[in-house]
Amino acid sequence: MKNLFLLFFSLSFAAGCLSLKPGAAKAGKKLFETFYVGEEGTQYFIKPLQFDGTDEKSTLLPDFSFRQNQKTASGVTVNFTILSPDIKQICDSLVFSDNDVDFTVYENKVLFKEKTKDGFSTRFSGKGKLSDLKKLIQSSDWQVKFYAENQTDIFIANKKTKKKIQALNDNVFVLFR
Repeated sequence: MKNLFLLFFSLSFAAGCLSLKPGAAKAGKKLFETFYVGEEGTQYFIKPLQFDGTDEKSTLLPDFSFRQNQKTASGVTVNFTILSPDIKQICDSLVFSDNDVDFTVYENKVLFKEKTKDGFSTRFSGKGKLSDLKKLIQSSDWQVKFYAENQTDIFIANKKTKKKIQALNDNVFVLFR
């Protein structure tokens, strides 16, 4: 009987530990996740946002990861997918902007390319400055320019994305001011 009790207690304890999940603020639960990373502070992961191509055939899906603590601020890793009728081989730069601020993603590397039903999907990863993202997030009227091989593709934030950007400003970036 004592062994049965110990087994039940051990299984209950293990199940409780396994169910722990990093939390995100309730208002932004679907938009971001936060992770405590010890002395390095908190890591933030902003889930993909959707930007529609002005050609009405392409879509840009960027997500953002960065760490923030009281002493230092890291850069931002931006992973982004471009869905388009033509394959994207390289990315010279990706520039998020509003009327006043630019957030440039540089050192872009291809993670993978694949054929889709409607064209191609290419996933890239690059770096940007957290200070520029903090300035940009205060506005939700973003335009994104994808520069590659003497060609520029333009993507616009739709209404839903603008609301998400505003919610991220209100729930995450407000903490850094």
